[in-house]
Amino acid sequence: MFYCCSVPIDQTEEDDSDRISVDWTMMFYLGADNNLEYDLLRNVKAIKGAYQGGCNVIIFIDRSAFYSINSTIFGENFSGCRIYRVKRDNRIELLEKEDYFYDTTPDSGGYNFNSADILVLKKFIEYCKNNFPARYYSLIIGSHGGGARSANGSRNIVYDEAYDEWIYTGQWTDYLSKEYSVDILGLDACFMGNIEFLYQIRRNNGRFSADYVIASPPTE
Repeated sequence: MFYCCSVPIDQTEEDDSDRISVDWTMMFYLGADNNLEYDLLRNVKAIKGAYQGGCNVIIFIDRSAFYSINSTIFGENFSGCRIYRVKRDNRIELLEKEDYFYDTTPDSGGYNFNSADILVLKKFIEYCKNNFPARYYSLIIGSHGGGARSANGSRNIVYDEAYDEWIYTGQWTDYLSKEYSVDILGLDACFMGNIEFLYQIRRNNGRFSADYVIASPPTE
């Protein structure tokens, strides 16, 4: 038995290369167009500080003009949808801006796209798998969660306040084929550890699925 300190994975490719093929690509989909922006930005800060290489870490974030006040995490203050890649030494690189999603979902003016549109999530997963291939994929979603049912009917996760919409339970398998499946799905949201949603994305269902799911049944 050996007791020793952990060290970063030795990576033969340069961290600044356009494509790094590694064991893991970690996808973070952060629906921050609501009052959770502060918490989600704090998560991004922690991810930046902890990253030591050895995997691809790609972050999607949708920020709101009503809550966006921080300019240090991403190097500027902004609202709308963007895709970033986390790099070593507490750095982050802008990969795609708002116009990347223009043919995916309508905007309400000023490129304010709807992150609660399943097609935006679909395009993000597609972007990561095409540009950052890996042996394994994880998808971590951060936003509000509403579980499988509510007083307003069936809903699920990612609340976009500007549009007053959610990504709904059935949309995960209606719009996402098995090519979009992931090895680990993490749900940083309330009420998402419910049997209805877990059944929806069960393995071998012929559509989107996850081998492992990390979620909270009650509020977080």
